[in-house]
Amino acid sequence: MNSTSLNKPPGRKPEFDISELHPVSSGQEVATPMPHQQDREDQTPPRRRTHTEAQLVARQYLPKDLPPFTGSPEEWPVFYSSYEIGNKECGFSNVENLLRLQRSLSGDALEAVRSSLLVPDMVPHLMETLRMLYGRPETLISSLLVKIRNTPAPREGKLETVISYGLAIQNYCSHLVAAGLEAHLSNQTLLQEFVEKLPSDIKYKWAEYIEAAPVVDLGLFGKFISGVIRKASAVTVYTAPGTNYKSSKAEENRSRGAGAKPKNCAHHSDYRSGEGPSEVTMTQRSGRVCSVCNEGNHWADKCDKFNNISVDERLKMVRIYGLCRSCLKAHSPWPCRRPKECTYEGCRIRHHPLLHFPSPQSPQSQPSLPPPSPQNHHRVNCSVIYRILPVTIYNQSKSVDTFALFDEASEVTMIETSLAQKLELKGFPDPLHLKWTGNVTRVEDNSQTVQVGISEKGKGMKYVLKNARTVDALELPVQSIDTKKLVANYQHLKGLPIQDYSFARPQILIGLENVHLATPLKVREGFQGHPIATKTRLGWCLYGGVVDSIEKRSHHVLHSCSIKEDRFLHDLVKDYIMVDNLGVVGNIPTLESREDKQAREILESTSRRIPGGFETGLLWKNANAAFPDGFPMAVKRLQCFEKRIYKNPELVRKVKAQIEDYLVKGYAHKTTASEIESANPNKTWYLPLGCVSNPKKPEKLRLIWDASAQVKDVSFNSMILKGPDLLTPLPSVLYRFRARRIAICGDVKEMFHQIKIRKEDRSAQRFLWRDNPSDPPCIYTMDVATFGSACSPCSAQFIKNLNAEEFKHLFPMATEAIIHGTYVDDFLDSRNTEEEIIRLV
Repeated sequence: MNSTSLNKPPGRKPEFDISELHPVSSGQEVATPMPHQQDREDQTPPRRRTHTEAQLVARQYLPKDLPPFTGSPEEWPVFYSSYEIGNKECGFSNVENLLRLQRSLSGDALEAVRSSLLVPDMVPHLMETLRMLYGRPETLISSLLVKIRNTPAPREGKLETVISYGLAIQNYCSHLVAAGLEAHLSNQTLLQEFVEKLPSDIKYKWAEYIEAAPVVDLGLFGKFISGVIRKASAVTVYTAPGTNYKSSKAEENRSRGAGAKPKNCAHHSDYRSGEGPSEVTMTQRSGRVCSVCNEGNHWADKCDKFNNISVDERLKMVRIYGLCRSCLKAHSPWPCRRPKECTYEGCRIRHHPLLHFPSPQSPQSQPSLPPPSPQNHHRVNCSVIYRILPVTIYNQSKSVDTFALFDEASEVTMIETSLAQKLELKGFPDPLHLKWTGNVTRVEDNSQTVQVGISEKGKGMKYVLKNARTVDALELPVQSIDTKKLVANYQHLKGLPIQDYSFARPQILIGLENVHLATPLKVREGFQGHPIATKTRLGWCLYGGVVDSIEKRSHHVLHSCSIKEDRFLHDLVKDYIMVDNLGVVGNIPTLESREDKQAREILESTSRRIPGGFETGLLWKNANAAFPDGFPMAVKRLQCFEKRIYKNPELVRKVKAQIEDYLVKGYAHKTTASEIESANPNKTWYLPLGCVSNPKKPEKLRLIWDASAQVKDVSFNSMILKGPDLLTPLPSVLYRFRARRIAICGDVKEMFHQIKIRKEDRSAQRFLWRDNPSDPPCIYTMDVATFGSACSPCSAQFIKNLNAEEFKHLFPMATEAIIHGTYVDDFLDSRNTEEEIIRLV
């Protein structure tokens, strides 16, 4: 055994410096030993590898290290390109590549190939694994597409946003070409999506750019956006997103001189919903080493060693390490930015609370201070702010100012019954079971489900609290807010429009069913333990921990939920019993909603017999409702309808014949000039015309009117009540049909069109038509109930039953059969003898 073997520790491999493998002169042969060969240098000579002169020269100027790779698809092209170029130009061996990869890989990429980083011979397999996982072109393209969609849309006058968006587009198009996926450049849907995010002035330039282009695709758009970036970069200073904070701090440090410490201020985070906050935590700042324990990532006030010693010992530490008595940091003689005065036990001395000596009357020898926050003396003096904010709630013309609490641990939204009574809210009875921690439950038997409008107190956009449940008492904590005092203690709250209030007791609890109202649109936050301000759709509100708050409150744990499991089981049993009793017992009466009562009152007051049938009014939600101008929308829809039907001459013939039939029967008429001039413009609407056919009856065509067509979010059906459900249950009708020996059936012919609409409401049922697409559109008016209107089914059932009731004294059997044996427009009944059937018919 030679001396070399005796000097090596058993089982240990020698350490290599990669620089030793780089020859310094051309023409040398370089030994590239493998790890398994190092333990037997005396037995097998090392394998030698010859490098060309070009490779030796390339090793002098090409970087040896690979760029970092964590597994992100966006990092793969640069990482893989550097690896391939290094191998080709420098002729790196597996040993050298293994060391390069060990220094480069981290995160998910490192975990995926960790076992292959032990042996140099596994390097080719390792790279193939990485290519399989992260080098697929479609993975990279999907990642870049997500990045584009997450990039904020460019804004007018903000050239830096145009550059950021343009670079994302440019990067996407370049990678498509580099990956050989040019076919994706013809995706017109994606192109339209990208163009829609551009400001209007750049859209106009894009329209001019493509006028003479033979092919318009993503490749052309990439060239266009490159020109936009070039012009925008010439007139603005672009800073990449995420670097503003560091660059501004570096510039500040340079302006203040070498050795000066950065300004210590609270972090402000303002962000829109969907973009996420840009968090800057204490561990992300540089130059942070505790003087007491000589470890990083915290200051002395967060140091366990410093917090676990007496006040006398803390003062000694301050003197020894030259710490500031206000902030406990070893900063330069610059004035301390932290509030100077201690407030513990009313102390006004300028020192940190951890350096405060308690008064002789205090039962404690020293303050029991929690380490997390330098401004908290002890837990009993620390309080919290709940997410309470002043709001205004509405019901028609009534409104009440109150307070609401956001509780994301509550499944339902609740409102106190007394508040609902002030607004005269009425809803459906729905018992509510509440459950808290410790299995504490409460039952609200008289709870109702209501809907109420809500907005920021006295102003702002109105929103709807859906499915709010009434409860006798919420008993939520009382809270007061003094904005001036909070701003004095927490500078990050300065300038926010937060409203003061005193002894506010919330009467509304907003839960997850209306969580969109609590979504933070902007956030302003300070250090850990400071209150957070969020802008919601109902205004700015505060929540979080505070010190020495105005009102000292006991701790509350607020969370509620509606127990639906028992209710669901109850409803199943109830439905089973009701279905089983259909046709045997009468229908169980249900409580009508306010809207249903309003619709019934309109039907009863406007329905009357006229020559040839009945007349009724439309079920308006609001008698003073006003329609926007719907004529342009109707013209466009008519053009689309004509484009569709004129492809089929037979379909055109049927539509013309159907409209002519409507005019002959009196279902519709051509609107006269005097009618147009005298009509109320607020009650004038144009229903787009359409047609449908039954595949089983291709010869039959039915005209329909699109009552859901919108202009400025207003449609015909949005202004009309649906009305109460007056249909006879289908099982009850079928039971009558099968109860006796002989059955009959029939239907009401053109049921909706048998009902006339009163004259003052007919202007809301206009439609456009022309026999020739080259002629100007003619205005027609529907004089009867239409297919598509939300109120037509209810009105038809009401008139059908009203007509039958008028003849009850003459034909009681027929009246009973019509009311209880008709489902929509289909009549089904049965009798025991032919004589009874003939008499009934």
